[in-house]
Amino acid sequence: MNGHSRDEILREHKGATVVTKYGKHKYYKIEDIDVKLSPLSEFFHEKNNIKISYEKYYKDNYGLTVTNKKQALIFTTLRI
Repeated sequence: MNGHSRDEILREHKGATVVTKYGKHKYYKIEDIDVKLSPLSEFFHEKNNIKISYEKYYKDNYGLTVTNKKQALIFTTLRI
């Protein structure tokens, strides 16, 4: 995280709005950052009943290539 602590980054970015560059370009509010997770972390994809990495999910579903595989993941809520 470029020498910055999770708390410093969260303090600067919590509440900020991010916009997806894929799909329907939805707006999300940053709620938290998890430095223990990365694009290589896996989650259970209930629809397909499989474990899959975030990196593979974005490649398969949106054609996106994650270039920074060490980045922390953000938790967001949809802005309406």
